[in-house]
Amino acid sequence: MTRYVSRTVDFATLLQQRAVAATVVKLMMACNDLQTSNESLEIWRELESRDSARKQGACMYFVRLQLAHLYEALDVVEAMQRSDALMAILRTCDATTQQSFDFVCQFVRGGTQRSRIELLAGRMRNNITFHYEQSETLIERAIAERGSRPGGNTSRVTRGSRREHWYFKVADDVIDDIVTRQFWRVPWTPRTVHDVDVLLMEAHEIALRFVDFCGEFIWRYTDR
Repeated sequence: MTRYVSRTVDFATLLQQRAVAATVVKLMMACNDLQTSNESLEIWRELESRDSARKQGACMYFVRLQLAHLYEALDVVEAMQRSDALMAILRTCDATTQQSFDFVCQFVRGGTQRSRIELLAGRMRNNITFHYEQSETLIERAIAERGSRPGGNTSRVTRGSRREHWYFKVADDVIDDIVTRQFWRVPWTPRTVHDVDVLLMEAHEIALRFVDFCGEFIWRYTDR
């Protein structure tokens, strides 16, 4: 049976540690956003939808959203690394928490795996998750690729009597091409779905390790 334990946090106490507390609150924000986007992804995956394409498009959105939040969260990890006070608290956490933190640190600027997170999430966050105006060239390339692909050069738009029934699959097809072919450089072969799933699992592991270290670290911080 699931158990919950809550703790009261005094903002007056946070005020006394203003700069350090701000970094911890950012970790809380990133953790909440990652958890919410992941839970929303699971809801859509389990939803019985009349339109499988609409369901797939919604799942793609929450994957993009989760990766964008993860990319932003790494900046907070860097700030934590620069704080002697926060690193001292981390060293009081259990070994698993510290190992998860060290794992995530590979992906911050200057980390050994920074290029990997740039591939998985950097351009996605900057070009197609939040900033539509920066995606025009990417969209044009995707249209050209789709338009010249034998057997895969059509899509559809749907309208309905309720606004939630309106759906533009054209956009999701374009986004799929941008992410798969242009960002992740996965070629169009019978192994495409498998190769994409491998990349998604890699990104999901980073997010899991971030949430793992945040949970225990934040709890330890608020116990002071």
